[in-house]
Amino acid sequence: VDSWACNIHTEEKRKFVELLQAIAASRDVRVTFVGGDVHIGGAGRLFSTNSTDALRDPYHMTQIVSSAIVNGPPPGAVVKALHKSAKTYALNDFTSEEMTEIFNQDVTGEELEHKMLLNRRNWCEVRELSGIELEFTIRVENPDHVGTKKYPILVHRLEVSEREP
Repeated sequence: VDSWACNIHTEEKRKFVELLQAIAASRDVRVTFVGGDVHIGGAGRLFSTNSTDALRDPYHMTQIVSSAIVNGPPPGAVVKALHKSAKTYALNDFTSEEMTEIFNQDVTGEELEHKMLLNRRNWCEVRELSGIELEFTIRVENPDHVGTKKYPILVHRLEVSEREP
């Protein structure tokens, strides 16, 4: 979804997300996007504009942004500019989208000013937890290139209400 941020893909993106929303609502499934090749780590979400319960919102969709660890990150100024442009956007009349803060500390332990995107080499692993949620862990390379720091993102299954037959 990250490449669809430009204006020429707005309508295509909206139609695709609305199709996935219809599938999520009719089949009681949670949709999650995994994207990358922007050489940074981060996460975003789509959600019902009027919903306060993400667990029951079929339009709540998490987007994980990761990259192949071999790719070098963009300069800090690029990530800073992306943070300054971050806001909640309306996808349509009933869906909003925004980036989420997941990086409180850098891999060095230093507190980060910008918490939505991290311009370091990274990759993502996915694990199922107890059959009710997925844990996406963005693993960010340490400065000495030995090991990674983990930044987990939990995606809960969609909780549904009983339907009448």
